[in-house]
Amino acid sequence: MKDNGKMNKKATKAQSAMEYLMTYGWAILIIAVVLAALDLLGVFNGSAFIGTACLATPGYTCSNPVLATNGQLTFNFEQSTGQTLTNVQFACAATPNSLGLPTDGNVTPAQSTLIPTFASGATESVSIPNCYSATGTAITSAPIGTPFGGTIWMYANNGNYISQIAKITVKAS
Repeated sequence: MKDNGKMNKKATKAQSAMEYLMTYGWAILIIAVVLAALDLLGVFNGSAFIGTACLATPGYTCSNPVLATNGQLTFNFEQSTGQTLTNVQFACAATPNSLGLPTDGNVTPAQSTLIPTFASGATESVSIPNCYSATGTAITSAPIGTPFGGTIWMYANNGNYISQIAKITVKAS
């Protein structure tokens, strides 16, 4: 009889273990399916929560940045430094090293909108054909929703004045 008692205890423990695994196994499976569905919907994609921002340095205002799918960046720009700037152009880069800025004096802007005379208090619509990635390549294609973060550089007075004037965060649209 002692042998039957040991067998019954083992069978009871095995049955208890199987019930435990089946009960919590289903719960774990359901949680895994829910997490997979949320991942497919993009809930865990951090870039989905990136907003659009253009934060300019004092004396400048940057607003309404838009990155087109062809890599063109447009925004409204106002300068209120109290000076009139001449031959103003802009460049956009993910990092200062993308364009060799600011130490390389031979770098020219990315053929942005040329503003011959930019008076203090004036607002201009600026268009930069391509921003540059951290690797230094021009962004010529950006699928909708592609995030970009970087710096807008301003060249003025025939390149004698190069300044980092704004930080930008935008998604292609």
